[in-house]
Amino acid sequence: MEKFITHYVWHLADQTESSGSALNQDLLHMRLSNRLGEMTDRRRRLIKYMFKKEEKMDQFEREYPTTIRRKEDVINKFTSLQLEELLNNSTKNVA
Repeated sequence: MEKFITHYVWHLADQTESSGSALNQDLLHMRLSNRLGEMTDRRRRLIKYMFKKEEKMDQFEREYPTTIRRKEDVINKFTSLQLEELLNNSTKNVA
């Protein structure tokens, strides 16, 4: 997880380490939450860009929740092992 959290692709600065196991658990949770937030923002910007490219910006706010829901429906059909395999074999984005 440390390798994931500290990877160079993240735009937001990483939090510094602190001592104490309870504090480290809270810090790890906060660091992962920050990464999840950044991934969610990136996904939203990418989908927004696709709408803009297709000249459908007026539909973006209305269609975004539906787009996310449809993607989640597809992802939920895979097992965790299948998803892991797909991610490991992905060459589009090595990060």
